[in-house]
Amino acid sequence: MYDGDSALTALRDKLVGWSLTGSAGVRFHLRELLGEGGQGWVYKANYDEPDGMWVVVKMLRPDSVTQETLVRFRREAEVLRFIGAQGAPSPNVVRFYDHGLTTIRVSDAMDADTVELPFTVMEYVDGPTLADLLDGPPQHALAVGRARRILRQVVRALETVHAHRVVHRDLKPSNILIARHAGQEVAKVTDFGLVKLVDLKLTQTAAIAGATLGYAPPEQYEHGNERVSERTDVFSLGAIIYETIGGRCAFPYQDGENPLRVITRILTGPRPSLRSALPTVAPELRDQPDVIDMLDAELGRALQADPAQRHPSCRALWDAIEPALRIAEDRALPGAAMASPARVTSDPAGARPARSVVLPTPGPSVVVARTSVRAPSPSRPQLRVLTAPARGMSLRAALVGADGSMIALGAGGLYRFAERAWSCLPPLQGLDDAGSRGMIRTPDGRILLFGDHGFVATLTHTGQLEPWALGDRDLRLLSAGMGDADTAVLVGERMSRPTGVVVVASRTRADRAWIVDWPSPLRAVAVLTDGSFLVCGDAGALLVVRPPTHTPVQWARTGHLFGAAAYGAGGAAVVGSGGHALAVSDALDVTLERVETTRDLYAVAPDTSGAMWAAGAAGRVLHHDGASWVRVLPEYEIASRFIALGATAHGMIFLADDGLVADLAQPG
Repeated sequence: MYDGDSALTALRDKLVGWSLTGSAGVRFHLRELLGEGGQGWVYKANYDEPDGMWVVVKMLRPDSVTQETLVRFRREAEVLRFIGAQGAPSPNVVRFYDHGLTTIRVSDAMDADTVELPFTVMEYVDGPTLADLLDGPPQHALAVGRARRILRQVVRALETVHAHRVVHRDLKPSNILIARHAGQEVAKVTDFGLVKLVDLKLTQTAAIAGATLGYAPPEQYEHGNERVSERTDVFSLGAIIYETIGGRCAFPYQDGENPLRVITRILTGPRPSLRSALPTVAPELRDQPDVIDMLDAELGRALQADPAQRHPSCRALWDAIEPALRIAEDRALPGAAMASPARVTSDPAGARPARSVVLPTPGPSVVVARTSVRAPSPSRPQLRVLTAPARGMSLRAALVGADGSMIALGAGGLYRFAERAWSCLPPLQGLDDAGSRGMIRTPDGRILLFGDHGFVATLTHTGQLEPWALGDRDLRLLSAGMGDADTAVLVGERMSRPTGVVVVASRTRADRAWIVDWPSPLRAVAVLTDGSFLVCGDAGALLVVRPPTHTPVQWARTGHLFGAAAYGAGGAAVVGSGGHALAVSDALDVTLERVETTRDLYAVAPDTSGAMWAAGAAGRVLHHDGASWVRVLPEYEIASRFIALGATAHGMIFLADDGLVADLAQPG
């Protein structure tokens, strides 16, 4: 045991200028002490050469080397090595380089002691932590747009981590590093050593227990951690979201406060509320009580003491939070047009109770931000905005009619769009609005609805729901395709863990559904001309389903895939994160195509001529010209996220999750 504060300090300082040899003979030259904690030191170092690229070397202090800390330290290295070795490594997870053990002589005497110091080498991130951005004095919230972009990247990192069955367990602002690349902030999640065991002795102070007390849920303090799961990170993410836009900790504590009191507040106290923190919340939110109420409802769920009451995944939490942040962000844009308050109309088929959703008044086109863009080519169509975003609207899917009308599914139920106006449809008995995720047309002209807890039902022409009894309530179904009126292939994810599922079910014998688990969540289905089903999803998942078999499609996986549509002449188009667009041939050869955007693309569909269109984040719409994807320019820049599109008798129509609708204005 190497002991004594003065001796430790001397050793810490002696290491500056030292060089370590890694597992492959690469040398790491220690240059500067970046920080230290209760268990180790962190140095800035050069890789291989004395003037090589910068890296970070984390080293365990000799007085902290125990069986428990060694296991944690090695686990972090193994997790980072594993995640980094995947076909689609996340840019939002700090990169791993090496892990090893170095021996240091602590004296020049021949019989001097030596100490062995475990070390891990990781990516050097030249930037602050999220905690640095939030810390004052005084503490302050980030602007909504900045917060959304940073938090979105954190969620992407957690999706990658959870897809590999790893729970972070120590997520907090100080473990989120903020780098800058090409002028853009890039969030990188670090510290995968998993949470330390916390000794809850009455003499222990909050400072000794560490900042984790403000972010770790109660199950992390239970003996054996048996209830620790992805929902544990959901709690921590909820606390981080609250602090980032609320300007104060979700569960604050004072120096010297007994940690048992903090945990008791988490267990029995009220849930944190942005409405009660108005003086410190992001300025864009203070005058938007409807958005604050939406956020408080979701954060209150994420921060429940019982993990079973939280969102099942970080993605589910973010899918509920991000639309509200986008609404607040859009309203704050210079020149943004606020949707005019209007009474929600009811469908003639029946009355629907009044809702908090405020829909735009029918009338001339209104755009989100009047920032002009370059004029389109005379031969290219232009994107024309038909309706502004609707306050409080959060849509997930839509079906498009030839006349340009739409039936849309959202967190508030079903809506109808016609003649540039939205109306609410009567509630459907048996439909869980909050848990409904998608819908498609069936081959016989009806509608198939699906969503959480294995919900699948056919909506008949008389407006009745005919449920399919799948029996497995752990399913979140996100997309579907049908080869005939009685058989559907549905894909999605497990609600209890971050893995994907493929379900082949029969309307008449749904209790005999064929269910296959997949390593990552699956997002979309396209029915190919030969009757098989092309499925895509997270981490580049691409497979063909020919019941009762499924076959992975190999390609250079570099991103998540969100949408797929079949070409009438065979093959399919697939789109995804970062502007990824794939052409999949009949023979299942995959070509990565050129795309005029780096924004995420969420939906793809053909027009009446068979030409393919895609749409996605930041109002992006693209047209496939036979060789590449060409962006269609809008009248004005659009901040909304398009989630659905479809062919009409006159062209294409595009729907955003906030209710904004656009179509094509042909060159005149």
